[in-house]
Amino acid sequence: MDVISSSDQFYRYLKQTNTKLLANIIFAGSPGHQIAELDYFLRKYRCGDVPREGRYLWIQGTGHIASTLAEVYGEHFRQFGVGMLAHDHYFAMASEIHRMVPDFGIDVGLSHLKNAVHSHANTFVSKLGDRLYYYVTNDAVAQATLDYHRTRSLTEDFFPWNGACPRIEGPLADLLGGRVDRVAVIHFRTRPGNAGITIPAENLSLSFEYLRDNGFTLVKVGTEPYPEEFSRYGVINYSESGLWSFKNDLALLGNAKLNIINASGLEHIADVMGGPIVSYGRWHLTLAPYSSKMVVVPALLFDPGRQRFLTFGEQMLFFKTRHELWEGNAFGWHVPIDRFTPRVPQADELCAAVQEALALSHGDVPLTSEQKSFNQLDENGLLSVGRSRISQFFLERCRSHL
Repeated sequence: MDVISSSDQFYRYLKQTNTKLLANIIFAGSPGHQIAELDYFLRKYRCGDVPREGRYLWIQGTGHIASTLAEVYGEHFRQFGVGMLAHDHYFAMASEIHRMVPDFGIDVGLSHLKNAVHSHANTFVSKLGDRLYYYVTNDAVAQATLDYHRTRSLTEDFFPWNGACPRIEGPLADLLGGRVDRVAVIHFRTRPGNAGITIPAENLSLSFEYLRDNGFTLVKVGTEPYPEEFSRYGVINYSESGLWSFKNDLALLGNAKLNIINASGLEHIADVMGGPIVSYGRWHLTLAPYSSKMVVVPALLFDPGRQRFLTFGEQMLFFKTRHELWEGNAFGWHVPIDRFTPRVPQADELCAAVQEALALSHGDVPLTSEQKSFNQLDENGLLSVGRSRISQFFLERCRSHL
């Protein structure tokens, strides 16, 4: 791309070269959104949703995650028709042009926020940071995610991220004592977030013992503080080692033989790399990543008013009917601790899920009758297309919730 200094020059360049922008990738600091939304484009390209002869640009600001993605994957992803650039000035120009001419964008956004939309129906304009955005409905986000999962189902033999995934080497390998062939990474929340609740650290003890006894190197990832309880099991404190970087996150999550993630965007890294995942503490029963190697141990919601747990169907319905982003003081998809008491995943449930996920790493395992019954509760939604599964051990214990 020639040197461009102004928005009108950039506009003319895009128009003359018929180049499209990867659009509505809003959350620069979110690894989950950055990975999944770029992957959405790669899948669209692979299955022919966008013309193979087209020219495409992924442009983000110079944040740590975006700069790392451009450095690691910029050259590699050229084979899929996309150029990558992390540059504040170009990003500002691209955002302005896309807002003025939405047709210049390929919408791969999977969040509630849009820089530009083709239709203003069912949208709301509000400020985030120092900019105005269009906010779209919960259903619009679910439908976009459903379409992303559709592209995943059409490209299951396509692993574009693996070819340039960083290796565990140098100081990072030294931190792991050179034991890099059988790594299990652990993410642990210290406060609830969008999708996940916190659990007591000791609820991971059986999983740690099992993995340690089977020769795994245990490594804590994420930016949250290291729980002192982890030291009993020899869990390596990568998070506070001074080696934390997004590139090293990619190396660990991309090369791990198992990823245990507390309902976080980090799941998407392991997902696109094809690694086995245990997702735990997730209250969104239907909104998990696509992965065919993911086993979910969810959080259940106890209703103090009715003195009982919600059934799986009731919990799904409650999620699907949450207020829109602009209708309440808090984001409707956050854990609803103001109304319900979450039941956290238990130690034996997590250990069983670890074993289930490791079994999936050796080949596809058909869904059980209980898992099929669970998915049928969302027969027209994400569970009708996605490949992740609820833990069989968990379903047997909580069969009455079906």
